[in-house]
Amino acid sequence: MSENLLAYNIYLYRWLLSGRPFYVGSTRNLQNRDRAHSRYLSSKADSVIQGFGRDRFTLEVLEVVTGTDVREVRKVAHTKENEYIIKFNTLEKHGGGNRALNHKSQMIRNLVCQFIKANQ
Repeated sequence: MSENLLAYNIYLYRWLLSGRPFYVGSTRNLQNRDRAHSRYLSSKADSVIQGFGRDRFTLEVLEVVTGTDVREVRKVAHTKENEYIIKFNTLEKHGGGNRALNHKSQMIRNLVCQFIKANQ
């Protein structure tokens, strides 16, 4: 019996005119997630995307995480999402659309500690 390969997309919304990174996320279905950001208000990032218009942003796939164990793939994807949030500095307090780091990651403490040390 063959196992199904799972894939999580780590993605970035970037302001079209300035090129500034705005929001990092992860999802198994990028098309549906993009549609949800453009139609439903579940976060401040959604309201910004809808308020300015989806056409003011580009959508980039930063990385695809694959595997056969759903828990492991999800854990790695959430960790990678946090790494990109830090790399692109997309937290709301810095003008981005990410409210906080993805709390589902078991590696969040390490990332937060690395971020704090690097920015002291």
